[in-house]
Amino acid sequence: MIKHNGHLPVLLALAAMAQTCLVTGAHAQAQPPQVRTAQAQPTQSPAPQTAAPPATSPQTTAPQAAPAPETPTAALGRLASDRAITVTLNLEDLGIDRPISLWGMDARREIFLPVPAGVRIRDAQIKLEGRYLRGDGGHTTYVVSVDGTPQFSRPVDGDKGTVSELLPISGDIRPTGFVNLNLAWSSVISQELCGDERSIGNILEFDPTTRFTYTYNASDIRDLATAWSALPPRPVILIPPGDLSKATYDAAWRIGTVLQQAGKLPRIVVMPGVGQEVDTSGIVLSPGLASLPAFAAFAGGGRHRIASRAELGAYIALARQGGFSADFIIEDPALRDQMDQAVRALEDDLRGGSADNASAFAPLRAQLMANAAQSDDNIRLVTIAGKPVIAISAQAAAQASGVLSDLWRQMLVVPAANVRVATTPDFSGVTSIDLSRLGGRTGTFDVLARGDWSATFDLGTLLGGGRVPSEFLVDVSASPSAGDSSPIASITLNDYLLGARRLSANGITERIPVQVPRYALAARNVLKISFQRQPMSDRCRETPQAFPVAVLPSSRAVLVDAPATIDFFGAMPRLATRANVIIPQSYLRDPKTLRRVISLAVASGVTPERAILTVAGDGAEITPDGAFLAIDTRVGNVTSKVKVEGSRLAINGSNEQTMLDVGSLTNLGVIEAVTSGRQIGLVYRTIGANAPEWKKPFLLAAGDISLLTSTGPAVTLDTNSATLTRETGAESDPFSNFLKRGPAWGPAAVGVAILLFLLFVVLAQRARRRTREEP
Repeated sequence: MIKHNGHLPVLLALAAMAQTCLVTGAHAQAQPPQVRTAQAQPTQSPAPQTAAPPATSPQTTAPQAAPAPETPTAALGRLASDRAITVTLNLEDLGIDRPISLWGMDARREIFLPVPAGVRIRDAQIKLEGRYLRGDGGHTTYVVSVDGTPQFSRPVDGDKGTVSELLPISGDIRPTGFVNLNLAWSSVISQELCGDERSIGNILEFDPTTRFTYTYNASDIRDLATAWSALPPRPVILIPPGDLSKATYDAAWRIGTVLQQAGKLPRIVVMPGVGQEVDTSGIVLSPGLASLPAFAAFAGGGRHRIASRAELGAYIALARQGGFSADFIIEDPALRDQMDQAVRALEDDLRGGSADNASAFAPLRAQLMANAAQSDDNIRLVTIAGKPVIAISAQAAAQASGVLSDLWRQMLVVPAANVRVATTPDFSGVTSIDLSRLGGRTGTFDVLARGDWSATFDLGTLLGGGRVPSEFLVDVSASPSAGDSSPIASITLNDYLLGARRLSANGITERIPVQVPRYALAARNVLKISFQRQPMSDRCRETPQAFPVAVLPSSRAVLVDAPATIDFFGAMPRLATRANVIIPQSYLRDPKTLRRVISLAVASGVTPERAILTVAGDGAEITPDGAFLAIDTRVGNVTSKVKVEGSRLAINGSNEQTMLDVGSLTNLGVIEAVTSGRQIGLVYRTIGANAPEWKKPFLLAAGDISLLTSTGPAVTLDTNSATLTRETGAESDPFSNFLKRGPAWGPAAVGVAILLFLLFVVLAQRARRRTREEP
């Protein structure tokens, strides 16, 4: 007998609490399974929750039985049927690698977070991370909005602090493929009417670690256009192992160039094989899968060497669980055979353990076999382990890269297509084009203090035919505002101010013509039209409010033939028209060089659908018949100012004098604008044993020689190259040619002409005086 010493009510209450905990635990186990969880999930529906008895009841309740452990058959069935894909990205993945700073009286910033277009998402949330400084005091507030709807506002106090907010996002379908995150900051420091509100001490910063997470159903990805919108910021291009064929290499660099021109950072991944190591740190296995030998090999984390084809098949099956990764596949017979053999080996291994396991794996096996089937379509959407993948035929890489460009890919609302021709318009002979063709959408928007209209365009994508903009004719209009100050429109290209004008603001069209200097152009260009208004009238008699301005559809860019100068600016428009990309035979044996070719092609403005790939024999010399980008190859009939011998680099100026001569270099490259015969092109050479690895895109600036490190151009030189074409009449007019060539004689000749003119005036006056004195 147990003596309770008067504490029996307490013991009964504790027993009732324990029963309540058991019921609550059963309810927690009844929640739906989450993606990529390590916990076992129940295989049958849980019992309905029952109310706990009163705490004063002496009745005891036997503990409920724990759910049965997950069986391998159930785990395989869920692996084959579950199509949920969870995506996590931060601002740094979107190219925002520095904090977003908001300061001043009214500052706003819009961020577009990509999601699959037209697909419902769930479990979406944004984790905002940042900090603030409040040295000037006053009233400081920030507001966060999503898709135009304010979600919350927060005042900030103290001299400094941190910002950490978890913002739920609705699962609404977004046809544009973006969640619009708007960050607004307000700082009011003046206590007087219309006092100075400018401050430098009140600042709000959002960190690049700000994270966006969402989940979508892969079954909703039914066409190529939607699959493109679902691509991660760093999509994977899967290529076969071993030496690559010319067709496969050609397809990989073209697709990678299209992706990088679209703002992605492609990764080249070689299909792993038996005996090779893979990273398993991202793989999370359920207990049911971990009990199967082929899958258990990937449960330890870290690096794992694949021991058998069955393990390789398991690695492919774990695509959504952090294993096998591919967003693009270059269809190759060797790659298809390797995947097919691995999946067959996994099926045999599962059948040896249990026929039920093989049956549960059958749907996934059938899916992979259907993907391996031959097709007449050269671009198609396939599914690998529940994940959508775009498959590209190696023999139709140029056509595929063309149809995936900004101009055409929105029309790919089909799961597969047989593309015969896809390219961008050729503007040869065209004198002007609408600004809307440069990527900006003309129209009206309201401006309170400042508003920007922008367009981003590549010289190659939209301005083919060797033509470049020489002038922008910008038509704008602005409505009157309550204040007396007129709005100002400023036009910049790549952060160079081209022109500005104070607008009359009477609602009529006003044209602003601006010239485009050659130094302002690049392979990728950003044209921006900024409108500034004075938000307050004299002594604040009116409440500040926004008034409309417009960039009109009649705005145009005037095109001219690109000047034939031996520099980057002279080469890029021609490379955009039709480039001959030349690589050595050794590149086909080294897949790592694909990253190098992609980066150089984007930096040089090469249009992938118009380019031609030439593979030169190791050490062979190539004489191109058009504009060219030669990478670590010898080009005939070239006079170069750059000399590379192993780890030694020498550079000569235009006067043949040595500017630089340094040895023992590595992790460095040099690119130079040269001519081969009458063809302009670029030659890149690796200096030392190791080439630089570019993790971010870069562009070539004005000049003809650029030294490249792992961060892009480190030093760019302009050695004053002469033009290829002579001016008309230069040989028949030696005096004018003399004035043009002689920088020291030109001003002297002008001075002599002025003295002769003055002497003539003096003589004429004396002659008139003598005439008046004669009788």
